[in-house]
Amino acid sequence: MKELVSINKRKLKTKGCYSLFLCYEFEGKRRKRYLNLHLRQGATDENRLAMQEAQKHRLELIKELELGCVDRGRITFSTYVKQMGGVFEINTQRAHNAAIKLVDAYSPNIRMKDIDRRWFAGFVNFLRARKNHVNTINTRCNFVKSVLHRAFIDGVVLNRVDTRGLIPSVRKPNRIFLSLDELRLLIQTPLYREDVKQAFLFACFTGLRESDIYGLLHSNITNNILEVLMKKTKETIRIPLSKNALKFLPAKTSSEPLVFPSLPKSVSHLNRIIRRWARDAGVGRWRQISMHIARHTFACLLAQNGADLYLVQNLLGHRKIETTLIYAKCVMSQKRDAVNKIPLI
Repeated sequence: MKELVSINKRKLKTKGCYSLFLCYEFEGKRRKRYLNLHLRQGATDENRLAMQEAQKHRLELIKELELGCVDRGRITFSTYVKQMGGVFEINTQRAHNAAIKLVDAYSPNIRMKDIDRRWFAGFVNFLRARKNHVNTINTRCNFVKSVLHRAFIDGVVLNRVDTRGLIPSVRKPNRIFLSLDELRLLIQTPLYREDVKQAFLFACFTGLRESDIYGLLHSNITNNILEVLMKKTKETIRIPLSKNALKFLPAKTSSEPLVFPSLPKSVSHLNRIIRRWARDAGVGRWRQISMHIARHTFACLLAQNGADLYLVQNLLGHRKIETTLIYAKCVMSQKRDAVNKIPLI
């Protein structure tokens, strides 16, 4: 009886050297799969190991034939992700594209079937060598892990890749925020870009992300209530505008629908302007200041002034209360002062 998959050898030009390949039938055609394994005359131990490796490949191919997924695992990682289409959310595409580029940088044209635990560990070390932040490594690796899981479900690969213990845990960040005194310093310090100054301070009293500041329309504000669909979470939030927020709200013009139409196109450029402004104002941590710090500042000001954390969650538009709980640390100094006010017995 003819074997389903057979190990064959082809004579090479080098004397006494043979190349090993698998011969099998699929979809009515006889096919070959070269293994990049060789037999050499006189190399007994090497030849035995090569035949053992060829036998492993033979058993894998038999399993592929039985499951009907022959050659699907030979597709490259980046090609497979493209074929997945709209599996991932649009607002995470940028992060996923970054992960694909990193995979290609580590292993150009890596095939899905060649990704195993050893490869995954090497990829993690590659990211560490690039001095990526631990949270970035976690995000990139979890994306790759999700792709591998989908490939297993789709039958592209035959085995799950064991990633246990390889992906570093997320490190909870220390939220940086501005105090009222630091905000007063910024307000008193002139800035050559008045639009940037207004946008940053408006965000400090509304908690809007930079993406929502850029897209904010005058039509989003009615009767001093701001209602906007957040770009990141696709959820609508409603924020009553305080007197502080209204101070930095530009006047509406008939020809311009955007509230902040002239902001720098690049967020990195915007952040450079804000950092120089904070430095000139004498803010101690000016190197760490960015547009997103305005959102942290809004949350901490709410918490410090007695707002319930569930109210803070609602105003920020957080999906999970765990995200909002990070800001509970902002009131620790006030808690300490309150405890210390208890008289000695």
